Amino acid sequence: GANAYAVGDGGVVLADGDEGWAPVVSDGPGAGSNALRGVDVVEGGGVWFAGDGGAVGRLDPEGTRHVDHSVPDGDTTDVLDVAAAAEGGAETVLLVDGSGRVRRGRYREGEVSWSEPEKPGSGSSLAGIVLCDGSRGYACDTSQCVFETGDGGRTFEEVSPDAVEGTLTDVAASNTEPVVSDDDGVVYRRDGTTWTPERLGADPLWALDRDGERGLACGEAGTVYELHEAVTRWEEASTPTTASLRGAALGSARALAVGEGGTVLERSGPESDGE
Repeated sequence: GANAYAVGDGGVVLADGDEGWAPVVSDGPGAGSNALRGVDVVEGGGVWFAGDGGAVGRLDPEGTRHVDHSVPDGDTTDVLDVAAAAEGGAETVLLVDGSGRVRRGRYREGEVSWSEPEKPGSGSSLAGIVLCDGSRGYACDTSQCVFETGDGGRTFEEVSPDAVEGTLTDVAASNTEPVVSDDDGVVYRRDGTTWTPERLGADPLWALDRDGERGLACGEAGTVYELHEAVTRWEEASTPTTASLRGAALGSARALAVGEGGTVLERSGPESDGE
């Protein structure tokens, strides 16, 4: 909807609603102040967030009350990203970690049942994961591998691009094919079975998001790139910061990038200028 969420050091979860940015969780899901690394919103459902020490939490759809689901099946491994989506009256939650594992959870009526973690690749750290819906999703790791699931994270198939020179940092997808970024300033777009690279600049890219045919990428030194509808090339946007930007979110009404020092950049409207 109109809300946005960001997570960060000390276990903080911020929500941007009608009255601006405000903390809804101050010190993590279990009050342990573990750094949080990822957040995802289930359409019509809850807001999932996760991070160090196996921290996992869920905000209710109103974004006012959270429940601690940390240390799934006793696992205290640092979670590097989380993806969640509605499926069959429940919510599917996927957690990825630095050991290259994906742990799948099913949330229903206040309880989460967790499956044993699986390694879709060699065990290299998984950098990012996204669920387009309850079935289709993608993950990428630091060994230049991309994995696709068609069953909500139960199984994965490798669909990696060839000749990636940098280290992959994030993956995004919507109703289009997936896009991955690397720390060499390149994005890779998949069309069918073919991957096409495009260099956006010299600075590392740390985060991506997609909304239909539109795209948002951000990275080191306040770098932001946008892909607008009916435009084939990414365009660099002017920003008022040199902070490293680590998260991106793109919706129909606005675009957001967040990063070091509590930096938040926002542009209102899919095609308009803004701050």
